[in-house]
Amino acid sequence: MKKQYVVEYAIVILLGILILNWMIYYYNIALENNQRMEIQYFPSIMYSLLAVLFGVLIEWKRLKTIFAGNLSVNWLLLPSLVLIIAGSIPVVCYLYLFGFGSPYGIKVLGWIMNPLECPGTRIAVNVLSGVMIVRSLTRA
Repeated sequence: MKKQYVVEYAIVILLGILILNWMIYYYNIALENNQRMEIQYFPSIMYSLLAVLFGVLIEWKRLKTIFAGNLSVNWLLLPSLVLIIAGSIPVVCYLYLFGFGSPYGIKVLGWIMNPLECPGTRIAVNVLSGVMIVRSLTRA
């Protein structure tokens, strides 16, 4: 294996570990705020956006081609942006918007958005949207 590839893989692995540590940091802050009944949206949104960044990092080879100038936007961009928005909305806002177990919200959409109440599902959706963003900006 060439030395250049070893350096690239090492950088990607170190960036992945750094992003995962930041995600744990912001998740702990968001969890602590929930336990103290404080509503602060920034840690929750950062947690979601770092998951998107991790998804982008998964597609790092395609990301290199984007920076090399091979940019091509396709139809996959719209669903990936919708997933980013859906995954980045804090859980407290879901309670008000879609009415999980409360008399408020849009009940019809509740069953679609209900899985996003779980942090693991939100992370999976955000990582998927990060992968989809990169794939939507490159040629197949």
